Formats: sequence, structure tokens, C-alpha cells
Amino acid sequence: MKSPLSSPPASILLLSLITTSALADPRLTSWYTADSGQYARIYQTTAAESPRTAATTWTRGQGTQSAPTYAGVSQLSSSANWVYIRATGLAGHIMGPWYLDTAKSQNFPNFPANNAKLYRIPRTPAIPGTKALTGLGAAGYMVNGVSIFDSRDAFSYASGNSTDATPVNGLTGDGVWNRDGYHNEGATFNPAPTYTLTNGFTVN
Repeated sequence: MKSPLSSPPASILLLSLITTSALADPRLTSWYTADSGQYARIYQTTAAESPRTAATTWTRGQGTQSAPTYAGVSQLSSSANWVYIRATGLAGHIMGPWYLDTAKSQNFPNFPANNAKLYRIPRTPAIPGTKALTGLGAAGYMVNGVSIFDSRDAFSYASGNSTDATPVNGLTGDGVWNRDGYHNEGATFNPAPTYTLTNGFTVN
């Protein structure tokens, strides 16, 4: 009769769990790379949505993608103090279309494009003693490498003029009472919702 297999000692199991935990560092393993082998795609118009005619090359304004490029995070690396992420800034889902009006009759002036960004994120973040407002650029990055922005647009109340700053009155405001980007510019967002800026970034 064969003898039953004995169970491994508890110390070996514990060591195995500790080793697995150390290797599965969420700062490296949490990035979404499942779509990194596919090309980034957009719908250029609403007419392209129904037949699902997505483009892998496009040009409009400052967003020119003359050759297909991959979506999402393309490379991960790390050092003792930093995690490095290389990404195009383009999402894996089909992006677009973008318009200036709710009737979808005026094209948004820019498309997104591959920004070939290399992000550096500290492995051990330090909370700053002096707090500062986020700027109008990217405030963070999602696990697919797409930029995150805060809820503001570039305009706020101008107390010296006793009026709201708008894209047409030449004011930007004081940066205290800020306009909400989606409320004021929601017509320019796509269903994701994604928004394209003049430098080709996308906000998901």
C-alpha cells in the first residue's frame, strides 16, 4: 500500500506566501496591460459609430496619428524608489467622436494622439507639508496609462471684473471659484466620457 503524501510544514507554506506577496507588488502588478497589444482606435464622426468603422490613423488640429500606435501601457520598470510607466496616453476602448455642440454638427478642433509619455511615480509617496492646488495639466494616471484631470476647466470667477471668466470674454479668473468642466463643456466629451485637449491628451 502506498503511504499517503504528507503535508508540507507550516513554515514552508508561510515562506511561500511571504515570497508570493513580495513578488506581487501592486505598484507594479496593478497596471492594466491586457489591451496593450492592440492599436488605439477612434470614431471620427457619429456616422462611423453605427457600422463600427473605427480608424487607427487620423488627423485633426494638433492631434495627428499618421501611423497606427498601440493603446495603453507599453512598458513597466522600477528601481528601489520609483516605478516607471511608458504609455501612449490612448485608451484601449474605441474613443470618440468629439464635437463642440450637443447637436453634433461642429467638429471638435483636435484629436488625441500618441504622447509617448514616460511617467515616474514614487514607490513610497510622501505627503507634502505645504499643500498646493493641482494645475491644469494631468493630475494623475489611470491603470491604463490615460491621464486624469481634475473637474475644472480653465476658467473661474474674476472678482476684479465681477463676472465669470469664459472662453469669449478674454478673462481667466482668480482660480478660487472655478467652473466645472463637464457642466460647461460636456458637449465636447465623448460617451466614455473622454475629452481631447489641444496637446492631444485624453481624459477618461
